[in-house]
Amino acid sequence: MNSTLDDFVAVLRDASITSTSLKPSGLVLQLESSSLWIDSPWRLEKDGEILLGTGNLEEYRSHEDYAMNLEEAEQEIQDAIVGRIVAVDFLDFQDLRLDFDNGIRLRCFQDYGPDAENFQLTTEGGRFLVYPDFVQFEPSASKPS
Repeated sequence: MNSTLDDFVAVLRDASITSTSLKPSGLVLQLESSSLWIDSPWRLEKDGEILLGTGNLEEYRSHEDYAMNLEEAEQEIQDAIVGRIVAVDFLDFQDLRLDFDNGIRLRCFQDYGPDAENFQLTTEGGRFLVYPDFVQFEPSASKPS
């Protein structure tokens, strides 16, 4: 890993997710003092089984006859991953995997081209833009004194 990727991982490791929200632009995880925006496809897993993912959400948006509506899906996500992150890994193709203290795994798949970020982690000090081949850090503008 490079230092910027190491810094990105360090912010997430042992952080606690305080809330989640589904936006048209992706899944947003609110941490204590930062937020992680996931624009790429993702899925929640437990014990090797897929619980819910972006594919399900697309079905809920386009079909009226599914048993779970979007509000229920958002609550299921909230219930599953509000908690402490115990492991952060980047797998082949820079896919992001977050493991939670309750045994839930959030797996995110980078599927955009090399010029589009798939994840964005906003902190007090700036934001990390995670692309398929590199991580870019943009520091926050200095506050005037």
